[in-house]
Amino acid sequence: MFPIVFPVLLPWLAGCGGDGDGDGCRQVIEGGHATEGAWNTMVDGDEDAMVGDPSAPDITSPTEGQVLSADDAAPRFTWTSPIASLGPGSPRTTLARSGMTRVAGPTLLESLVSLFEGTAWAHEHPVTGAVYYLQITVPGSDCEIRVITTELEWQVDDESWATMKGASGDISVQITSAYMQETRISEGPYRPAAPRTFRVGP
Repeated sequence: MFPIVFPVLLPWLAGCGGDGDGDGCRQVIEGGHATEGAWNTMVDGDEDAMVGDPSAPDITSPTEGQVLSADDAAPRFTWTSPIASLGPGSPRTTLARSGMTRVAGPTLLESLVSLFEGTAWAHEHPVTGAVYYLQITVPGSDCEIRVITTELEWQVDDESWATMKGASGDISVQITSAYMQETRISEGPYRPAAPRTFRVGP
């Protein structure tokens, strides 16, 4: 059966490697101790995110409606999070919500790709602690800027800043948080009721 499937999938596999999830956009940006596996766990749990929950992160910079100068250096995004102080083994919900517990692992596509070019899944360290997934929507850009981090801040990189400076309107930032034990969600995900919006001007 495999010889029949292989010719059909090969062109698809060849076009999907190296971009994180095969959508042609930039690979997710990793910060702190976060990994691509942690990002996949967050994406998998997205539909179960509790929107507007008090445990959701709160963005402190940029502020709502703030206009950043395109002439300034790339900004630093910062936020606070009620789950940031949770330590290993002490989340308020310890895997009790089995429906929220997910393990990171290779997708079917990644498993097929690994037959030919290998994969980094086996070499990633397990992630335990609070994890934050930033999704930044930039008007005029076909792709989101995606960041996965274990820190309470993200220094915007030059490529992302250049994309933001080319925005045709308000930019939105959405942050989803979760507490993980060995890359499994044990609390959350949590998301603010609305994304933060800001603009880059002259």
